[in-house]
Amino acid sequence: MGAVAVRQKNPIVLVGLSLALLTGARGPVPGLAGAAPSPYTFTFAGSPPAPLPWNPTTWDLQIHKRGIGSDMEPTLAQHGADCAPTPAMHPIHTLAEAVFICRNHLMTAINDRGYGVIYLTPDHMVDFSGDGAVIGFNLSTLRTSQRDWIDLWVSPFAENLATPFQDQNPDLQGPPRDAIHIKMDQNNGQTIFRGEIYRGFRGSGLDHSWQGLESVVASSGVTRTRFALYLTRTHVRFGLPESHVWWIDADVAALDWTRGVVQLGHHSYFPTKADGCGPPIDVRTCSGDTWHWSNFSISSAVPFTILPGDPRWVSPSAPGPVSFPAPAPPNAFLRFSGIGPQCCTYDVSFDRGVSWRPAQRQDQLGTADEHFTTYWMPVPARTQSVQLRGRNWWGGPWWVRDVSIWADTPPGPAAALPGLPPDPALPVWSPGQPAPGRPAPTAAAQRLARAVRFVARQPAMAIAAIVLLNISVIGAAGFLGRRRRR
Repeated sequence: MGAVAVRQKNPIVLVGLSLALLTGARGPVPGLAGAAPSPYTFTFAGSPPAPLPWNPTTWDLQIHKRGIGSDMEPTLAQHGADCAPTPAMHPIHTLAEAVFICRNHLMTAINDRGYGVIYLTPDHMVDFSGDGAVIGFNLSTLRTSQRDWIDLWVSPFAENLATPFQDQNPDLQGPPRDAIHIKMDQNNGQTIFRGEIYRGFRGSGLDHSWQGLESVVASSGVTRTRFALYLTRTHVRFGLPESHVWWIDADVAALDWTRGVVQLGHHSYFPTKADGCGPPIDVRTCSGDTWHWSNFSISSAVPFTILPGDPRWVSPSAPGPVSFPAPAPPNAFLRFSGIGPQCCTYDVSFDRGVSWRPAQRQDQLGTADEHFTTYWMPVPARTQSVQLRGRNWWGGPWWVRDVSIWADTPPGPAAALPGLPPDPALPVWSPGQPAPGRPAPTAAAQRLARAVRFVARQPAMAIAAIVLLNISVIGAAGFLGRRRRR
């Protein structure tokens, strides 16, 4: 039996050692194993002399209205033209002005009669395996319209939508296949929150409290109150941790996923309509709201790569190309939203227009031509520029918004290289020089190191070397086993 054990186990152990030689034994390899969860915080820092449009490099930003174009129905956003605090205001009339920084926090303000939404997505997923996780953020509490609200989505990476919505009307294409959704609502003139769990596109509501937000904290466009979402595979809890008020505190059937993309949403659906004032009873003038955000955190987070595209919008009059701040890492995806028939409106080129391929639609419920659709398709490694082209359709010209590249691997040097990044934690040495804290290598060791480095830089040769080495190891183990049986 001993010979059989050697024959079964030792080759596998040595296969791992051969891989370690070629990879440098750096621990989890991007694309092969995920990063270990750790806390993540983001503060939206910045004190500009005037409202500064936010163009993040590590977050995905979606600014959407129901129609095409980059303009917005004029509205007044909180903070003055010099960033003076609320109740000072300044006018905005383009989508690019809808998300801005003042006084070390972030504002979102959007106004659209047809429907508008802003989504903020950090480059860290929540990991609620084990004991679970907490997503927290500070938010203003002044509401000027019932038709203007915030929400929060958590969905698996591969199922994310650029602009999710719990319905397909009045806009967009519905929810992700699987998700956790927290939505602001109202009851008897006060603000409440509801929760839903989506499984296979089917949503089920969670039990919730009817207690009004305004009965707990004073409505304020200056003070930002702490909200928190606690998640495990079997429990969802949302509310005000500092006030010990929970709108949702519900057990759920065990989820079959434990990591998700986090999206903070601000929705606007004709907020100036006469029936939408409040909910505070002293608000008599209906207007789109400005939400103030700060101190975002995830207690157990895993980083992933987001490369925002420039320009953010592509159309017949401005066809691109779209460039990215770094090359796409392996196993990355191109992500954007576009209007028009999902079957045949958009093509994508990854080689500067030499060849084209149809854009791939992300899995979603809706099929409305006149609603923007999420597109999600593999992008070749090292891609740093893409071209998109479209076909005008029965509703008008084609239009693409908020193009980006996403990868389920941590950002950093790995995103810019086809192979493994250098590991600064490991000593680096050259032949003829001793590594720090180690004796000078022998001539044989130097030759071996040069051979390993050369092979590691040639992917095909590396694979062949592993195969040959492992065949030799397995053959040797079999020979030893036969000798021992004799």
